[in-house]
Amino acid sequence: MTELEEKVKNLPLKPGVYLFKDSTGKVIYVGKAKCLRDRVSSYLDKSQLLPKVAAMMDHACDLDFIVTYSAHEALVLENNLIKEYQPHYNIKLRDDKEYSFIFVSKEPFPRLGRTRRTDNPNFHYFGPYTRSESLTTNIRTIRQFFPVRTCKLELPEKKCRPCLDYHIGLCLAPCANLANQEEYQSMVADLLLLLSGKYKKLEETLHKKMTEASTSLRFEEAARLRESIKNLSSIVSRQRVISAEPSDRDAFAVFNNENRACVEYMKVRGGRLILDMQMFAGSEDEATPSEFLGAVMQQVYGSQDNIDLPSEILVNVKPEGEKELFEFINQGRELLKQIKIVQPKRGDKVQLLKMAETNAKHHLSEHMRRETLTLGKNAIIQLQEALELKKTPFLIEGYDIANIQGKGAVGSQVSFRDGRPNKKGYRIYKIKTKDTPDDYAMMRETLERRKTHWDDEEFAQKPDLLLIDGGMGQLNVALDVFKGIDVEIASLAKEEELVMRKGMEPIRLPETSPALRLLQQIRDESHRFAGKHFRTQHKKLSGLD
Repeated sequence: MTELEEKVKNLPLKPGVYLFKDSTGKVIYVGKAKCLRDRVSSYLDKSQLLPKVAAMMDHACDLDFIVTYSAHEALVLENNLIKEYQPHYNIKLRDDKEYSFIFVSKEPFPRLGRTRRTDNPNFHYFGPYTRSESLTTNIRTIRQFFPVRTCKLELPEKKCRPCLDYHIGLCLAPCANLANQEEYQSMVADLLLLLSGKYKKLEETLHKKMTEASTSLRFEEAARLRESIKNLSSIVSRQRVISAEPSDRDAFAVFNNENRACVEYMKVRGGRLILDMQMFAGSEDEATPSEFLGAVMQQVYGSQDNIDLPSEILVNVKPEGEKELFEFINQGRELLKQIKIVQPKRGDKVQLLKMAETNAKHHLSEHMRRETLTLGKNAIIQLQEALELKKTPFLIEGYDIANIQGKGAVGSQVSFRDGRPNKKGYRIYKIKTKDTPDDYAMMRETLERRKTHWDDEEFAQKPDLLLIDGGMGQLNVALDVFKGIDVEIASLAKEEELVMRKGMEPIRLPETSPALRLLQQIRDESHRFAGKHFRTQHKKLSGLD
């Protein structure tokens, strides 16, 4: 029994967080569990693991754990530890852009600003905003009728002369004792209502203040408030009406396409859509829709202030860890005010989810198209230069073997055209000549069978490059099989990520290289495709199917 297995065997039967580490002590995965021993023990049976998880366990050499009082606490801790360690094997939420947030500080004289971080407990956060120019415009508009400071002065201790913002009406200059703290805080309270999407409530508050000012003969103040109401109306009118009811809802819809996924997040306040954003998962994540949605919701609500939360959350699939998420979102809230996670079956709520799902579908398609174009164009040119290929590798085939002790082994063939998966060129070869572990012999059989169809255009077009998953041994097998055939061949070794070619020293491409990313994508896809069909084959042989 290995040291890791011994640790797992002695884990407590309690909720908590576990951290897998590699040989250098680096945290490579953080997970939560209702029962630590049961959950972590499931990782030890590699035959039941997805390829990504199996690859992680190949690198896992040590284990740490933290016991918590509840599954809810485990979720909160997991969220914090993922942010701290950024583990390689946790789901990577990604997009084409950096998201920004508006913040309002919790000070005697609060300040307004923008940030990409959401980890300061002394700030209220609002967003995220997908477009930087939109955020800049919003802040500028807000300050026209909510003249809140943006400076970093420590007030009220720090005093100075008013800056230009005061003279142009964008700040009340609390730094120069020109702002009453009570009135300033009242203004900030109205600002928080606006940023939370509570337009109706804010409008009522402003109308009440305007009436009081007018009755008290404070006509300048009343005029300013009337202008604020007018400006507020212009902001609200730009928001798309989603519901006739003044509802506050968040909607999350997951859409899967091939080995990619997109979550569309729509934020509705007062019946109006004030924000929509997308998060994407790639093939390397190997996450189910439920897992991906849970990760997105965990991130979204881990960065939002309580005052910006909706009355209910709509989802098209149940997120993983729904109970813990519910507790996480509702921490500190009264029982009657708790936010529900709902999977609706009818009515306008379903229509909102359908709209979110339609948008997720289109955004995923566009994301994949742009990603492919960018990656593909740069990658295949760089690849030709780095490997000194005679021609540009527009069509590349990737090969891998999947087996456990030789039983039910399969060889995979995947195809990429212009840097994009070409499903017509995908093939699976059930290994017939070997039932004991022999990667070289299995790779030889796979390539020999591909070679028999080399001139058959209906089977698959001739590639410009063959990519073999493995090192020099696998490369030599491929070179021997295709000896005398005009085709370029390379291999990509795991872990060290060395590219090997006949007659060349092993090449280590930069981690940021589009050429390396393309090779990794092909290698990972051939691994995924082989693993998928091997699991099916293994179940049949085991009598589980």
